[in-house]
Formats: sequence, C-alpha cells, structure tokens
Amino acid sequence: MRDVLIGVFGAVIAVASLIWIVSGLFGRVESRGAHGVVIGKEIIPRSETEFTLGQGGFQKREIEGRYVLRVRVAAEDKVYLVYVTENVYNQTEIGSPYFLVKEPLPTGRNGGTKESSPAESSKPAAPENR
Repeated sequence: MRDVLIGVFGAVIAVASLIWIVSGLFGRVESRGAHGVVIGKEIIPRSETEFTLGQGGFQKREIEGRYVLRVRVAAEDKVYLVYVTENVYNQTEIGSPYFLVKEPLPTGRNGGTKESSPAESSKPAAPENR
C-alpha cells in the first residue's frame, strides 16, 4: 500500500511539473508579442536564389521578392514591418488581426538568436513611428 501511495504521489508531481513547464513556455511567447491590425501589404521585388543543405540534401529555391506586412499595434501607437512567406502574404487581408513576436526567442548555446531568411521569417523589422 505504501508503494502505491508513493507511485501516485510521484505521478501527481510529474504531471503538475509538466503542466507548469508547458504553461511557462506559452506565457513567454505571449508576453513578447503584440496584437495588431494589418494596414498594408507590400512586395519588394528582389530576385534571390536560396540554397540549403539539410536532411533532404541540397535544395535550391527561387525567391521572387520579399513579402512585407505593415502591422499597426494600437497599444504602442507604432507600425511594424513584418517579413512573411508568400503563403502568409496571400492569406492575410488588409484589416485583419495579426499577432507578431516583437523579439526573437534566444536559441543556441550562447543565448544568441537564430537568424533566418526574411522571406521565411515573421519576425518584425525595426518599428517606424506614425
């Protein structure tokens, strides 16, 4: 009977720890973001060829330009330029709500940030005041 109680107590602590960790991860992302409204869409024509080497082998992709959304965050009275993929650009309408992460989460051993191509990133560029 004592072993059963120890097992149940250990399982309760493990599940509570897991819930605490998962809720902490989502809280960090939410606190670094901002809710805004898309007020403009732009395509910056700039032909690029992107080469990647990964598990799928060597891949080549043609990028016709950079897709940019202008997102106004009313709480801060700022407009952010957000670089997105072509799919996100095509699916987003002017006037629709948009959640953006204002600073990238640290990754890597030294706490640095992982940089990616602006065509694949939805991290905001420097804000411009209006």
